[in-house]
Order: sequence, then structure tokens, then C-alpha cells
Amino acid sequence: MGSSGAMKRRSSRHSGCDVDADDLIQAISFAHYAERFRDKLFVIGLTRNTSIRDLLLDFKVLAAYGIRVVLLAPDSDLDQPIELSNTHGTRFRLFQAEKLEDPEGKARLQVDLLEVQRSSFAGETPVISAPTQVEFSVTERLCVDVSLGLGAHKVLLASQTTDQIEKVFSRNRITLSELDDFANRMRESEVAHFTPRLDQVRRLLEGGVHDVTFLIGTQGRICEEVFTPDGGGILFSQVDQARMASTFGALGFEEIDRGELPAEWKEGYDMSRPTRAFVKYVG
Repeated sequence: MGSSGAMKRRSSRHSGCDVDADDLIQAISFAHYAERFRDKLFVIGLTRNTSIRDLLLDFKVLAAYGIRVVLLAPDSDLDQPIELSNTHGTRFRLFQAEKLEDPEGKARLQVDLLEVQRSSFAGETPVISAPTQVEFSVTERLCVDVSLGLGAHKVLLASQTTDQIEKVFSRNRITLSELDDFANRMRESEVAHFTPRLDQVRRLLEGGVHDVTFLIGTQGRICEEVFTPDGGGILFSQVDQARMASTFGALGFEEIDRGELPAEWKEGYDMSRPTRAFVKYVG
């Protein structure tokens, strides 16, 4: 999300009723992102302590707006929860990842990507179940392999908390060009064991995934990340400024200097971010 959108309120009355500018911004943002991500593929990876049950509403909303999702959950006992969920509005299809060894004798996981892709295009939500007895790093590598193999647009990694990573990242938006600096900072910190995760993030971004987000896996956080400009987690992005600029232009926004934006907006914003500001006058 390399650009920032803002709207100034002029005389905004419709049918004799005041129109709240914040509500208009939220509605426009939701419509914009819903259309932008329609038919795109998201891969959502869950940690062992994150329950698929807590995120069912988010998955239903994504499906309702035409966003294709592949879930990866390190849980060997998903049959009954998925069967129950499918009686209440979801179309999950379970795939079991197979444990193998690479030529060096290290554990790896694989799944039939062609069948997963067919399931996704058939309107189902594939759920890849990874064995819980393997190291989580092996499951994360499977998430990367699946994302790159299927051409995912976005990857979201949901866990119970992002506190440890937040000890290193002072901002919630990090560009690909900034990634090495943060990785070096992480190697020297108390959370150095998270460094391999950044290697996986770089692999995803360099492989064509538009952005990767670490977020807390509670109800509503995925929708907050997908449908709002502020997002709900720590986002690593390729940052395509030209794409975002053309999108805001098509919606009737004009580019302005960030210094012209409202003071209350600038107070909570990191002005060191390489972003551009756009404004639309209503009324």
C-alpha cells in the first residue's frame, strides 16, 4: 500500500442528511479493495496455536467478494471442524500434505498443487493440513512453495501474537528495499530466531507475491488487513507506486503534497514512509 488516500469534507449533504466523511472514506476503501482483489489468490498460513474456527467469518467475507483463498493449517485433526463448517456456509476441501525427505535427508512437505488449483477455481477453499510432528519451519517452507507454485497475490501469516516481531519493527509497513536492514537488525536482537522467516518473506516477494503480512489470527483481523488502507498487521510489500496512483486517479482523487493533509491525520502517520497523498472533494 504505497500510497495514502485522504478525503476532505466540504458541503456534503444528500437528501437533507449530513454525510460523514469518515463513513464515505470507509465505504470507498472497502469497495476499492474488494474490486481490486476480486479473483486474486490469497494464501493464508496459520500457526499451530491459531484456530481455523476463529477465522471462519473472515473466510466467508473473502469468498463473498470473489477472493480465492488457500489455507495452510498445521493441524492433523481438521476433518470434523471442516465438515461442520461446510454445513454453515463454507466450501472447504481438505488436503493432507505428505512428509518426504530431500536429497540431504531433511524433512519437507508436498501437496498436489494441480488438484489444489482445480479446487480453488471450482469455488472451493482448499485447506492444506500439515503434520504437527514436523518443525514449523518446514510448514512455513510449504507455505512458500504453495504460494509461489499457485501464483498467489498476497500471503498472510496468522499467529496468536506479533509482539516479538514488533520488538524489531518500529513500523507496520516495510518495503522490499528496506528488508535487509531490518533483517540485520533482527539478527542482532533477542528475536534472532525469527530471521529465517524474513528469508522466506524475501523469497515470496522476489518470486512475484505482491505483499506478505504477519498478523494476529483473531476474528476480523484478516478483513481489516484486506479491506482497509491501514491494514491489521506488519506488511512487507514490493510497493508499486504507479499502480496505486493510477487506481486513485480512476476514483477521482488528485495528488497533493502530504503537508496539505489534515493535522490529525499527520499526527499518527510515519512521514518517513515513501508514500504519496491523494485527495477527493465531496459535495
